[in-house]
Amino acid sequence: MVVVEGSGASPTGPVRGAGAYPVTVATEALVEQLAVATRQDPGAFRLAHALPGGRAVLEAVLSSGVAAGARGLALSRCEGEGGAEVVVTVGDDGLAEVACSVPELGQGRDAALVGALASSSGLPAASFWIPWAECPGGGHAARGATAGPVTPAAIAVGEAIRAARGRPGRYRSSTALSPAAFVAHRADLDAEGGVVALWAAASGGDAPPALSRGLLEGTTAMGVGLALSEGVVEHDGLPECRFRYLGTLKSKLSPAIHAEVLDGPPVDLAESVAGAAASLLVAVSRHEGSTRAALPMKDSAAARSVGVRPPRS
Repeated sequence: MVVVEGSGASPTGPVRGAGAYPVTVATEALVEQLAVATRQDPGAFRLAHALPGGRAVLEAVLSSGVAAGARGLALSRCEGEGGAEVVVTVGDDGLAEVACSVPELGQGRDAALVGALASSSGLPAASFWIPWAECPGGGHAARGATAGPVTPAAIAVGEAIRAARGRPGRYRSSTALSPAAFVAHRADLDAEGGVVALWAAASGGDAPPALSRGLLEGTTAMGVGLALSEGVVEHDGLPECRFRYLGTLKSKLSPAIHAEVLDGPPVDLAESVAGAAASLLVAVSRHEGSTRAALPMKDSAAARSVGVRPPRS
């Protein structure tokens, strides 16, 4: 028996477009191939191996409507306000090496670490250095940068350093890990490969359901554009960034989007765009009988159904 823990529950990451999309899309394509290779229904396969929090949202999208043609599924894991551990080793020379369990992905972790440690410990920012960081000591740290649970853990470490008057040693603190939250997407195509509808389900925490539902619909629509039309082209060797050339879909041609918000830990719904794109790639691949390997899929029947012009030869 093939067992894939958390199958299809790929992390989406906090930075839009910075590696998270390709990982999620590639993971979902591989999960689909694994289900087919083991002769299992892709939906049942994901349900059997998903983590508990992911099963609820998967069941919600699987039980909604009936697909006339190909169907694509995706399950993304969003940690929300997850936990963090910060360890600072103060050496005899007064320099402090900083380690953190949360990676720097462009969200400002290094700046948040150095800023919180300096303000709470009383030591100068130049005393702290982070291995492999681009800006050791926070040389170009952005003002107001935050990194979720990193900041309170760093403050606790800094206070311990202050209480010890900066004596050499190892100082450690951590914040609790919140339960993982999940977003599920399902893309339905018709017999000709056109997009019929997208279904999305996520847990909303304490946020007003109407607000969460609207955000989930919006991020799903962004995922449709990412999968079928959006991209940056070059003009004379430079990126063409004028809005009209980015391939944004026309709202009047957007497919039907059905969003459902369930009880459970909150999800940063901005991180769920990749799941919608991945579900479309899986659906298009199933319709065509071969796995797509690149986005956007401008030459697909799905793209034509939402008004995307085929790429020029």
